[in-house]
Amino acid sequence: MDVTLGVEASGAGYQVKVSSDGAAWTTVATVAARVGGPGRGGRGPAAGAGAPGVAGRGGLGAAAGAAVALQGGRGGGGFGGGSAEPASVETDARGQYVRVEFTDLPNNGEASVREIGVYQARRFAAYYDVTYQYRLRWDDVTYQPGELKAVAYKNGAKIGESVMRTAGPPASIRLTPDRTALAATGEDLSYVLVEAVDAQGNPAPLADNLVEFELQGPGEIAGVDNGDQTSYESFQGGRHWLFFGKAMLIVRTKEGQSGRILVTAGAQGLKAGTAALTAK
Repeated sequence: MDVTLGVEASGAGYQVKVSSDGAAWTTVATVAARVGGPGRGGRGPAAGAGAPGVAGRGGLGAAAGAAVALQGGRGGGGFGGGSAEPASVETDARGQYVRVEFTDLPNNGEASVREIGVYQARRFAAYYDVTYQYRLRWDDVTYQPGELKAVAYKNGAKIGESVMRTAGPPASIRLTPDRTALAATGEDLSYVLVEAVDAQGNPAPLADNLVEFELQGPGEIAGVDNGDQTSYESFQGGRHWLFFGKAMLIVRTKEGQSGRILVTAGAQGLKAGTAALTAK
């Protein structure tokens, strides 16, 4: 099931319920309100308080809820213009009707369901089929905060592992250069990964802070970017926004000048990060 909320309800908490007769309802999924202010470009939902709602039978309900006949196709309708990002809700429930009841509304906003899609089986976009030839997936792993570890084995022997942990609020900037020893030719480069991390050093993937760079020593900024294809920021300059918590700074040496190059990156409210390079 895909649930797309209206813009005013972005980040709201809600419950999905099903019924076979439109009178008795069973809760099959609960989506908690998502906390966080919108970032640059409107990223990030907000959350607030609101009253739970009751939906009408067989169609979109009143201000605080919605219900549609469960027929396996795409149904629903909208309130007003615009919508939030759709959320996928997976459940094996059966019924003739489905409805959404809001439990928390952002900033006492208007309860609105833009669209509800109900499917008889799990639905994947065919666009990504080619990637599944080499990408491993675990579709039945339910999200919850904590640690996710993947371990690789070959012939029964462990050959590698990777761990991801749920991040807390961004606390500092971390700089990781791909190389620290450079030639003073005026053409040698160091690619410095710029990341926002939490207090435990975990990457903060939703950070979109504006980072300012400072270089001391025989080096200069050759370029900076963040991978955001919708950004109009210059590749040249001493500041750049993070995109999903990251950016890339490229440092170039100065011809005939050797010595230590100190790179500093800071953002408002975060501890600055530093990296030391050497030109010879």
